[in-house]
Amino acid sequence: ANASIRNSMLDPTKINEIVENMEKGRDRYGSQTFDQCLLDLYKNGLILKEEALRSATSKNDFSLKLNLS
Repeated sequence: ANASIRNSMLDPTKINEIVENMEKGRDRYGSQTFDQCLLDLYKNGLILKEEALRSATSKNDFSLKLNLS
């Protein structure tokens, strides 16, 4: 965990920032969320869209990310 994630874990008011910080730190720190991994698998043709949506942490958020990519 980088400093931002560590601080978010220690402060109960910032718990919701953990996923956001993980997504932002992907290129720099190599962190990724489960949904980011699913999106990569789908983009690379390794899983079907339906499987990705069924497995996503948040189907609504994942659908938005699918439409943006």
